[in-house]
Amino acid sequence: MDDFIASRGGILLITSSDSNQLIREEDELKGGTFVHFFIEAIKKTKSDETFSISLLQAFDYARNRVISYTKAHSYTQTPCIKGKISREILFSTKHFLQEELKNLLVFTSDASGNRDIYLLSASKSINLTPEKGEDYNPLWSPDGGKIAFVSNRTGNFDIFIMDYDGKNQINLTNSPENNYMPSWSPDGSKLVCTGKYEGRENIFIINADGTGQKQITSGSWKDTKPLWSPDGDRLAFMSNRTGSNEIYTVNLEGSELVNLTNNSLEEKDFLWSGDGKMIAFTAKKEGQSDLYIMNSDGNMQINLTSDRGEEYDFSWSPDNSKIAYTKTEISDNIAQLIVIDIYGGIKSQLTFDEVWKRYPSWSPDGQKIAFSSGTKAPSSICVINIDGTGLLKLVGGIANNQEPAWCPVEFTGGKNE
Repeated sequence: MDDFIASRGGILLITSSDSNQLIREEDELKGGTFVHFFIEAIKKTKSDETFSISLLQAFDYARNRVISYTKAHSYTQTPCIKGKISREILFSTKHFLQEELKNLLVFTSDASGNRDIYLLSASKSINLTPEKGEDYNPLWSPDGGKIAFVSNRTGNFDIFIMDYDGKNQINLTNSPENNYMPSWSPDGSKLVCTGKYEGRENIFIINADGTGQKQITSGSWKDTKPLWSPDGDRLAFMSNRTGSNEIYTVNLEGSELVNLTNNSLEEKDFLWSGDGKMIAFTAKKEGQSDLYIMNSDGNMQINLTSDRGEEYDFSWSPDNSKIAYTKTEISDNIAQLIVIDIYGGIKSQLTFDEVWKRYPSWSPDGQKIAFSSGTKAPSSICVINIDGTGLLKLVGGIANNQEPAWCPVEFTGGKNE
């Protein structure tokens, strides 16, 4: 079922490069063609993972013509459509969502008077969380189907999840105290977060349905900013248990604690690379903040910037070869967007206007970066090509728009990579 996608807009696109696929009995369709199927109806089957499509007609791009579905057609040797059909096929929800999720962005905005989470699709912003309270820190699930976020709508801060379109919002932590800084497990079945209880900040794991909460760390220190390792085996987090902030890892049972940084710096933030081989982090020493990388075991700590100014928000490129970050000079109050090649050390400044940039987020194909421009209203959500061209304001107005996050789903030839 990996060779097609569907959208609620009414088009099912089937692609094939195998000459044995998409061969119809009448030999009207050949392998390698692109066919749009115009949909009459979509409905769920008995399985929650499968939908049924009734077809009206198909458009054969190879021959520039419409094919009507007035009789049954047989397809052979194709993983997409099996056996004889009569204007009806089945497809899985994963592929049903794939095209819809392509190029989606979420961001936060106070346009409604509260800080809410918005979905940007086809240049239209949709408020996903219009309920009372402040909602922030939107985080896509690995498959792009759900969004985790933090909200104080119940009076304190809790971890919520919802479908990517805002439906089925669930309070996972439902705690009398505060929970924040969520991170998804690689398989999307669990989240890790910081929970604050009786003044102590510790790390907790919880299932994505709100069950099975498990405390991972304990103590009177502050354990914050937990992130799941890409292989799913360990958690990394910040802790001041030695007197200054260091980056630690621990297994999912709370044992095998390792201080990765163990240096004289004051670590501020960190991110795993997508392949889990490296960790990028910002750290301050003698008032100077720089961007570093290290191996995932803490070895080979390298200062990438080592220059005047302060490095702030940063994000790995999808291929793990570059890092986008924001940087301000000490003498001014302006932060620019910069991309650095971690292997060659080459830096490319992408923005030059006198506005503070924040929250760089790479597009799934690695060709664009979304970011916020401005730290208070009016601020904008913008996107720019990685060579600095094509700057485009996606969201403007008088509101404070922040925290853009690109959906991780990339459409590549009909497969969700």
